[in-house]
Amino acid sequence: MAKLTEFESKKIIKQAGIAVPRGELVSTPRQAEEVTMRIGLPVVLKIQSLYTGRFEKDLIKIVSSVEDLKRTLDYMFDVHCSEIKLQKLLVEEKYIYQNEYYLSVISDDISLSPLILFSENGGIDIEKNSENIVGRPLNILNGVTGEDISFLTNGASVNSDLGDVIKKLYDVYRKMDCCQLEINPLVFSEEKFVALDAKIIIDGDALYRHKELGVQLTEENLNREPTSLEISAAKIDENDHRGTVHIAELDQPLQKKGTRIAINCVGTGVGLSIMDELIEQGYMPANFGDTSGNPTASKLYRAIRLIFSQKDIKGFVFASCVSSQQLDNTARGVIKALKDIYPETGGKPGIPCVFMFRGAWDKDAMLLFKEHGISDSENVIMLGRDSNEYNVACEFDKLYKTRKSVPNNVKNVRV
Repeated sequence: MAKLTEFESKKIIKQAGIAVPRGELVSTPRQAEEVTMRIGLPVVLKIQSLYTGRFEKDLIKIVSSVEDLKRTLDYMFDVHCSEIKLQKLLVEEKYIYQNEYYLSVISDDISLSPLILFSENGGIDIEKNSENIVGRPLNILNGVTGEDISFLTNGASVNSDLGDVIKKLYDVYRKMDCCQLEINPLVFSEEKFVALDAKIIIDGDALYRHKELGVQLTEENLNREPTSLEISAAKIDENDHRGTVHIAELDQPLQKKGTRIAINCVGTGVGLSIMDELIEQGYMPANFGDTSGNPTASKLYRAIRLIFSQKDIKGFVFASCVSSQQLDNTARGVIKALKDIYPETGGKPGIPCVFMFRGAWDKDAMLLFKEHGISDSENVIMLGRDSNEYNVACEFDKLYKTRKSVPNNVKNVRV
């Protein structure tokens, strides 16, 4: 999936005929002051971030005077710049209104159809007022009908223009291949409905139809901007659906809580379980990695190269669930990557590594490690199908504490 920022989302719904406040993106305090003078006080300052709950995080500020503007800009650019890597700030006109509405179209996994959600109690507390949200599954072939609109707005004290907004929003949902399209809040001001905030999430498999957006695709749906590693990881699956590669870096504050190690697993469940066990032993995974669905050896090669490219990695853990994945092909990709990462030692890693192979062709996989001399390394422990996630963590802990230092000649990754 691909998330768009508020500004990007509003640009799209504006083109569909839904009103949005006047506003401009800026990247410096000076630009913000100039835009504010053009729009006129009061204005709303919004840091463009994929984080949810921006208002509670002080990423949205309302300013009414020049003095307040300067003080707030200093705060937003200086304080938040280091915390969320501020790149763009939206300066927007402030609307006066009474009621806030919530309007959304999502792809519903239960009804297997588009689902429109509406509430008269929108705004920042929409999660607390979820019992007031009305949902209506749609026939994707029929679109939004008058009956749907009547059902959603039954008893709502709004004028007939709301139905037009609902139809336009659904048209955007279909045209842009959205998984989710949300306006919150939607307000009625100056004789029209205005989208004060908007969020669009696009189906990643449909991004090739929307190259005009210039969206960097990642496999993970995170509440932050994707890292360069995550963008590179997404390219591994590009145009190749033979298995999947999911790699996400963990947020940096977590790295202070333990020794930083890399991880890759076959199966999300085993990956999460091993992460829990490693944390108990005092190790903090630098990333989450899952290469499952029987990917090719070339995909594993690129994934391992990418994972090892992370800075300050003190160890590596690979584990598979008991699955039907061809683990001999998995092993070939891992071995090739290790040989390219550590050419001077023939693939023997310079950091402690534990490999657990369980499932189809697991014995063949372990034999390949033996034939290439990697399992003979003092920095490697091989585990089979009689082991579990707890054993992996314990064996890694023992290995780390008795490890041998080998030059860690990790080459720059190129995916």
